[in-house]
Amino acid sequence: MARRPREKSEEAYRTISEVAETLDVPQHVLRFWETKFKQLDPMKRAGGRRYYSPENVDLLKKIHFLLYTKGYTIKGAQKLLSSKKDMTSELLGISDHFSLKTEAQPKDIIQETTSSAQAPQTVSEDENNSVDGIKKEELIDALKDISQTLKQLKSLL
Repeated sequence: MARRPREKSEEAYRTISEVAETLDVPQHVLRFWETKFKQLDPMKRAGGRRYYSPENVDLLKKIHFLLYTKGYTIKGAQKLLSSKKDMTSELLGISDHFSLKTEAQPKDIIQETTSSAQAPQTVSEDENNSVDGIKKEELIDALKDISQTLKQLKSLL
């Protein structure tokens, strides 16, 4: 008779395979994110086995949400996560994203993404020469990165 695995408590550490399955990304993506986001610091055991604390899992969910749902570049997500700015507006819907991910159909996700992309965005400019808390130079750098990526994609077509 096969044993059914027990559910882990909320405070339990997770293996890289458990986290990768939760986020629906390959394990190598998590390892790559460790190199890009210094806040990520999983405990490493003998043989290099990684164990992620609940705080690390929460941070990985935020990173995943910013990159895959909100469309941030790695550089943009790094700046947002390292800033002291309140990220509440950026992370609205993160719990819905992960709790409904298994139930949502791909076409629903595509429709949700395109409808939110078409929604009018308000931009507020303040006296510090920034737009919504992001410096104009950072926005220009991000746009240059996007432009370069689009050119590379176009050359592949």
